[in-house]
Amino acid sequence: MAVGHERFLLMCTSPEITPRIFITLANICVLVSENSMRSSAAAWQLIPVWMHCISIVASVLGVIPSEEECVEKLIELLFRCDSSLDSLFAVTVQLFHRTWREMHASQDEHEKVANVVHEQLRRAANHRPTNLNMLEDLLAALPYWKMKELWKRELIEKENNQLGSEVVGELRNLLKPSIEQLVRTNRKNALKQGFTFRRQVKGKTPHKGEDQYCFWKLDASDVLCFTDTDVDPYVEGVSHVGNVRKVAVKDIASVERVEDIIGRKSGAQSMKCIRIALHDGSSICGATFSDRVLSAWLDGLTDLTGNTALSHDAMATADRLLNIELRLRLVDVPNPQSSVEVPPLPDDFSWVKPFLRHDLAA
Repeated sequence: MAVGHERFLLMCTSPEITPRIFITLANICVLVSENSMRSSAAAWQLIPVWMHCISIVASVLGVIPSEEECVEKLIELLFRCDSSLDSLFAVTVQLFHRTWREMHASQDEHEKVANVVHEQLRRAANHRPTNLNMLEDLLAALPYWKMKELWKRELIEKENNQLGSEVVGELRNLLKPSIEQLVRTNRKNALKQGFTFRRQVKGKTPHKGEDQYCFWKLDASDVLCFTDTDVDPYVEGVSHVGNVRKVAVKDIASVERVEDIIGRKSGAQSMKCIRIALHDGSSICGATFSDRVLSAWLDGLTDLTGNTALSHDAMATADRLLNIELRLRLVDVPNPQSSVEVPPLPDDFSWVKPFLRHDLAA
């Protein structure tokens, strides 16, 4: 919706137009012209924008009652500026235009953009700007992407404060054992799925032509099966099968992570190694590039041997799951509603107009 040039010139030459209002109208005319270049679906409408901006300014200045009035924080700016209301309205329209562009808004999102603009003005007013230029600089430092970062950080801080409260702490201690047990069960299930490790014999990697890999798997009777193979990944019933060794869980003395193996090539990724020590003095070693897989097998085998301690990775997983569970439970907690006490009816209704007495007596 563009303003005609002839009509605009007539408005500007009117004796009622002050220099400040002239600048305001000129800026708004530029914004309207720029907005008219957009497609109809991506352009804002002039009348709705002005209505929203007037409502925002009235709310910020306390003309319309709102929860957070900023008139006290803008009092110095209002007294120093000649046409404070006109100037603040012009700044709000320019901010609306900029935020609309940054949000890639469509024609039915005027209210959504207005809410963001109101929040930007409120945050800028919290710095108590003393003049219009300072207010514009503060608003320039609050683009839409910055607002999203602020909202995200504030949400995280709010959630952390809730999770750190005494009541939630008691709930955390109550849920923690079950969550840790869930992690242990998940780690043991990983053992039952099996994994193909690189074989390690006396600290050396087998040469080509030999079975360089070993498929580890825990069967239903809690017996570990080690199947030598020459392929990675190993597919049961399809891949080559070499020597097969079975070890009962009761024969395991300890499970530990040993020194990583660094490749000969420069910059090669190191392999993580796990060693299963048996009561007869022998050991079985395997290597993998995956920290996640190694951690799962260490925790699963350690739990099978009767040690309930969790690794650092397992504890981090348990804490993450516990925080998710707590957040889900906090969502279902209703916010307490403040109840308003209704005063009792008066004993005497003589002050009521005569035509209402009959209705009250009934």
